[in-house]
Amino acid sequence: MISDDERERTIRFIAERRCENGGYCHYRLDEPGAADTFFALDTLRLLGAIEHDPATGAFLVRMQRDDGGFGTFHTGVCVLRSCAIIGLEPASDPRPWLRSFDPIPSGAERPVESVSVFERTWLSLDLYSRLGIGIVEPLRDEVLSLVRTLHHPDGGFGHKSSTMIETWHALAILGRIGEPHSSFRVARFLRRCEHPDFGYLGVPGSTPSFLEHVAAGVECAVLAGLPPRFLEACREFVRRCRNANGGYSRSTFGGISTLENTWLAIRALACLESICDTNGDTHDRN
Repeated sequence: MISDDERERTIRFIAERRCENGGYCHYRLDEPGAADTFFALDTLRLLGAIEHDPATGAFLVRMQRDDGGFGTFHTGVCVLRSCAIIGLEPASDPRPWLRSFDPIPSGAERPVESVSVFERTWLSLDLYSRLGIGIVEPLRDEVLSLVRTLHHPDGGFGHKSSTMIETWHALAILGRIGEPHSSFRVARFLRRCEHPDFGYLGVPGSTPSFLEHVAAGVECAVLAGLPPRFLEACREFVRRCRNANGGYSRSTFGGISTLENTWLAIRALACLESICDTNGDTHDRN
């Protein structure tokens, strides 16, 4: 997946962004954020480098309000996922707070700042699973209806048209509710997004690709059980996004390293490694 030297450089990159009083900040000021903390901790988990860190645990606890809620939905998601990584129980029960959010987006519209119409649904269901909240039948039916409504004839999923990131989220949602994906024939879309130089594209025919598109494509390959035809191109693209400081940018054309892009890169490499282990074949499939 990653050489020992690359692994140590990435761990050092993350460590340099740990704030003095706990938590992480990608721009290296003492301003920890819930998202950067999750990206840092989950990357360390993937690298097998999680260490006892009471200060970061205390930072996460401080992010929760006395009533069990959080400042924003995404803050709560990142805090609770981070707590799960380090084995920390929230100070107050967050389940009533989580249930106060409707997992189904209003009018199936995609918020301007979001890359996926399924984002809130996927994150909500992920937390339901982590917190032991059952997905009861009315909610399951609503979720399945949403996914079906945003499924397109090309086999992909998305708001108005299919995108790789939204297809990843849709497949993940189907997995969470125990719904087989075979009837959606998603392979047609995934194959059209494959590219011999980039591995995967965000939408068919759109180049160049960016790290989030390749990472989403690899996630789809795992969820759909459809190994990439250009596996080595995926791996090489991720490697080319790596900067000398051990972090990753979103493009092979340069850019700053961020904790989010580093998380996407390491997660993608881990998925590619699992594909190789499952299939016993690291060569591109033509």
